[in-house]
Formats: sequence, structure tokens, C-alpha cells
Amino acid sequence: MSIDAREFRDALSCFGTGVTIVTAVDSTGAPVGMTASSFNSVSVEPPLILWSVTKAALSADAFRMASHFAVHVLGAHQVQLSNQFARSGGDKFDGVNYRVNAHGVPLLDDFSVLFQCETWAVYEGGDHWIIVGEVKEFHREKIPSLLFSEGAYASATPLGSTQEEAAELAEVGRDPIENTLIYHLSRANTLLVSEFHRAISAQDLTLPEWRVLTALNAVDGAQDIEALHLRTSLHPNALRDLVYTMQDQGLCHRALRGQKIFARRTEKGAEIVRKLMRVAARYEAEALRGVSQSEAESLRNLLRQVIENTSQ
Repeated sequence: MSIDAREFRDALSCFGTGVTIVTAVDSTGAPVGMTASSFNSVSVEPPLILWSVTKAALSADAFRMASHFAVHVLGAHQVQLSNQFARSGGDKFDGVNYRVNAHGVPLLDDFSVLFQCETWAVYEGGDHWIIVGEVKEFHREKIPSLLFSEGAYASATPLGSTQEEAAELAEVGRDPIENTLIYHLSRANTLLVSEFHRAISAQDLTLPEWRVLTALNAVDGAQDIEALHLRTSLHPNALRDLVYTMQDQGLCHRALRGQKIFARRTEKGAEIVRKLMRVAARYEAEALRGVSQSEAESLRNLLRQVIENTSQ
């Protein structure tokens, strides 16, 4: 069978991965770095890991020839840093705090896990270089890691308690976690959003496609990938592929202006947004049953303040 490249990438994106920033130095000693989700373990004895870099990357040769490199597993709070290193060109280290190790490799100050590696082997794998490294040193910070799945960032949360655990908690009284704001926000989000996500799926849409549609519907005219990234928090590389797919589905128009990709809403896409917003309004009205209009507005304002405080 003939495999469509975009559909193949979409299928691969269903496998959630962690997000890393890999750093090294080029032949001139200048620092290079890029965001990569292709990181994986290989061996414990000896301690080996691997990652892959597309041959089309500006820094591909630097990584292929580097004797040493570092892999930084990012924390859930480092979406902005991931996007900064995912961009093509420019000074990715601008404003980033880092030091260098004995081999000149940049080591970022902030991470979930840091692996300092010596290049073990480099293999050619189609349109990528597969780089295997021997871990010489690692350091772990006990913070939640950043995840990437279906074109969107995510963070890991434990699965809910089993029925047996819930029964045990009921016998000993209220779980202390139920007194926290985090618990109530998570519970409300799960209950409210899961229903709406089913409505999105019923329109044959993925969540990233829905985010792009609402972003395009919010303004007149075309938006470039950078503007869409800021409005959706989706990875720029994923957005480029997504715009192609959505154009094929008639959900947006795509245009190339110089080196920039622009997307503009179609009437089909706008109608889907209007339809789903009516569904969202019904779900919200049901969730706010018994809550006055002033209380609902106060809740929205409080949540906006929580978001602002936690996004700083």
C-alpha cells in the first residue's frame, strides 16, 4: 500500500512522548540546540540512549559530528522553552540560562532530567540521523515532565483511584486532597470537558484541529504559524502539518508568503465552530445550573486570575 506522509505523521503522533532539548557544539565551538521528542532508552549496561534529528535541520551536521551532547528532559512548565528551541534559525539560547561542561556542551539550568552523553554511534535512518549516546552523567529533578501527543503539549496526571481504594477512603473519612483547589479544578475539568471532547470527535475533528479552528475564527484574515502557535500553544512543527491536513479537509485555506505559512478560515470551518460553540453553551448551562449569573461571572474572573498567576 502507498503510505501518505502526513497521515503517517498523524498516526505516529498518537503515541505520546516526552519532550527534550538536545544541545551540543558545532565545529566552531558555537552552541547548538533543538527540541526533540524522538528520545528513547537503548541499554542499561552500558547506559545507552538514542534520539534522531532530521537531515533537513540546520544543526543536523553539527549533531552528527559532535563527540558529546546533552539531553534535557523538560518539565511541564517549560512549554515556552520547548517552542523557542523548536524554531528554525535564530539564537535559540537568547535569554536562556546555561553553563558548559568540560566538552563545551551547553547545559541548561532548568530541566526535569539531564543526561550528559558521549556519542556512541550514528546511523542513517531514512530522512533522519539516529544518534546513540553513552550516558556519562545524569541528574534528576523530581518535577512533572512535559509530554507531547497528537500535536499538543500535555502533562502527566495519575489515573484515578480504583473502586477498592475509593471504598477504603470512604471508611476513613474524606481524602485530604479533596480540600485542595487542584482537586476540584481537575474534577470539574474532567467532567465538563470530556463531554465536549466527545462532541468534537463526533464532528471528525481532533482536539488540535479544534484549537486551530477557534483561533482562525477569532480574527479576520490569515494568520501565520507563529500567531497560531501563540493562540493555540500547539507546537509550530505540528501546526505546519496540521494546516496541510485541514486544508485537504476544507477547514482552512493555506498560503505560502515568502518563508511563512499562513492559514485562513473557510466557511465550512466557521460553521463547525458555530455549531460546537452552541453545544459548549448547553454543556456550560447544565454545569452552572443553580448558579446565578453574577456567581458565574465571578467564577470566570477567578479562574482567569488563577491562570494568570500560574502561567507567570
